[in-house]
Amino acid sequence: MGRAVGTTNLVLSVANCLANGCGLRVAVIEANTHNDYLSLRRRTEYGNASQNSFEAGGIYIYRKLSSCETAEVLAMDYDAVILDLQYEDADWNIWLAQCDRKIAIVGLQPWNRRSAERFLQQEHTKLQQITCVSLSVFPQFQKWIRKQYEIDVTEIPMERDVFCIQSENLHWYQNLIQ
Repeated sequence: MGRAVGTTNLVLSVANCLANGCGLRVAVIEANTHNDYLSLRRRTEYGNASQNSFEAGGIYIYRKLSSCETAEVLAMDYDAVILDLQYEDADWNIWLAQCDRKIAIVGLQPWNRRSAERFLQQEHTKLQQITCVSLSVFPQFQKWIRKQYEIDVTEIPMERDVFCIQSENLHWYQNLIQ
C-alpha cells in the first residue's frame, strides 16, 4: 500500500528464500507501475533494456505484463510466483483472490496515516484474512489498527542485500512463507 513501504524489498527477500533457500523455481511479476525492477536491472546489469523479463540471483523477474501475459506466467512451471501488486490497479482484487498465500505490505508511517486509514476503511475485511507486515511499525498506529480493524501488523526485517539474506532473519522469512 503506497510507495517506499518495503514491498520490493520483501518480495525479493522472500523470492530469494524460496529460490535459494528452498530450491524452488520462483518468478516475480511486477504488477504495478513503480518500475523498481527496471531500476534493479539497470543497476545490476541483469538482462538488457529491451527485455520484459530477466533472471537475477536465481529468480525470474517479469515486469509490466498485461493481464493475459500475467496469466501465462502463472500457468508456467514455476513452484512459486510472487505478484508485486499495488492496490490502485484495476485487477488487484482478481489477482489477490487467486493467490494461495496473501501478504499485504502496509505503510504505517505517521506522515502517511490518512492514506492508510482510507485504505483500511475500504479493505479491512480482506486484510483481516491476510498476513499484514510493514517495514516500519510505529507502536501507537499499530495498536490503533489492531483495536479499530482487528488487524495485526508485524515488522519486516530490513535486508541490505535482498540476494543475501542475513542469517538472523531467516527464521522470520520461514515463518512468513509457511
